[in-house]
Amino acid sequence: MLSPFRKLFFLGLFFSLLLSQVFQAQAQKGNHTIAFYNVENLFDTEDDPDIDDAEYLPTSELKWDEGRLQIKFDRIARVVDSLGDADGPEIIGFAEIENRQVVEMLLNQDRLKSKKYQLVHFDSPDARGIDVGIAYKSGVYKVNFARPLPVSLPDEPNFNTRDILLAQFSYGKTIFYVLANHWSSRRGGEEASRPKRQASAEVARYTVDTILARDPQAKIMLIGDFNDEPFDSPVKYLVNGKEGSPTLTNAMEPLKQNNVGSLYYQKKPNLIDQIIFSAAFSNSKSKFAVVSGSAAVYNPMWLQETDERFAGQPFRTFAGKKYLGGYSDHFPVYIHIKP
Repeated sequence: MLSPFRKLFFLGLFFSLLLSQVFQAQAQKGNHTIAFYNVENLFDTEDDPDIDDAEYLPTSELKWDEGRLQIKFDRIARVVDSLGDADGPEIIGFAEIENRQVVEMLLNQDRLKSKKYQLVHFDSPDARGIDVGIAYKSGVYKVNFARPLPVSLPDEPNFNTRDILLAQFSYGKTIFYVLANHWSSRRGGEEASRPKRQASAEVARYTVDTILARDPQAKIMLIGDFNDEPFDSPVKYLVNGKEGSPTLTNAMEPLKQNNVGSLYYQKKPNLIDQIIFSAAFSNSKSKFAVVSGSAAVYNPMWLQETDERFAGQPFRTFAGKKYLGGYSDHFPVYIHIKP
């Protein structure tokens, strides 16, 4: 039997640990999280005659039915719920979503419903119908305006890809911009497909420069799946712009130098999901500033492959035509903002 002294000691230790956890939670809660997640083909089960969605139907080889869709919802909702901190992200960009309806179904899952996410979304001209979208906590932020930014190639009139999504947000008196990106893939080879990503880089950079010309102190954040890594030329163009342009900060460069990946290709980590921001977000004395060093790839063990042959890689929904029932072939990325 414990002596009164030892009882008091253990009681004090218990309350110290409890208070420590409370203070840690409050410290985390004090920061906002901005995140991005390529969710690997989040399609509904209905046939849309306006797009090529035949691969993701109950009658397809993938057998994409309501049961598999619900598993996907459960998986992605778990990620969003825990991403960044215990309260989930205040803003999260999505890639590879079929339409507004399927994302709203996701945001209405039990894990996410109480967060009161609203969605910014426009249909893109992508042949498969996959879009980008931005979900945000409506109790925290207000959307002032949003618009799609089309990407084209003058020499390829039939070229269609995802629009870049621009949204202006308010947080109290603070105004900031978010651009969600999903640049063209490397299908056909990195070099041959590079002009497509360069076209997206030029649209995004032109938009950034236009905003900064009006307000040099504008807070601008670009999130997305760029299908290029931090040191590839289209991303470097986005960061550096033309000669004399204000330089942006790519928060993922240090992670790339440490061989961190958000996606694996031929078992090698690739950091193609990135977060880039303007100088005003770096000002630690300013309200609503990036927390230095907070950018991260979210890759807890439960998001990783259980097969030892693919250790460390994302636990995906499909491997080719084989159904695995996982989350996505990408890990999400995020950064913290000190409001």
